[in-house]
Amino acid sequence: MFGWLQKRLEDVLEAIKLIQWASQCKQTNAEINEESKKALKSYEASILEYEAKLQTLKASLEKEKINAAEINTKTPSKESQNCFPNYNTL
Repeated sequence: MFGWLQKRLEDVLEAIKLIQWASQCKQTNAEINEESKKALKSYEASILEYEAKLQTLKASLEKEKINAAEINTKTPSKESQNCFPNYNTL
């Protein structure tokens, strides 16, 4: 006679459990979101540091290329090192 009432009570209890579960999921998602945002900020800061280091290394490389080019232009070639380039022993 009260079977419908028991069924209704079970449905209400299940709905309450689902609401509690959804609330827990919402809280967990909020925590994960916050952690992800913190990690992202940390990674963004690291990226900025690495970009600055990269620019420094690129500038250093360019200086080294210029120095190497200057050294190459100042170093006499093998032909100019030969004191007697056209000297023939006859």
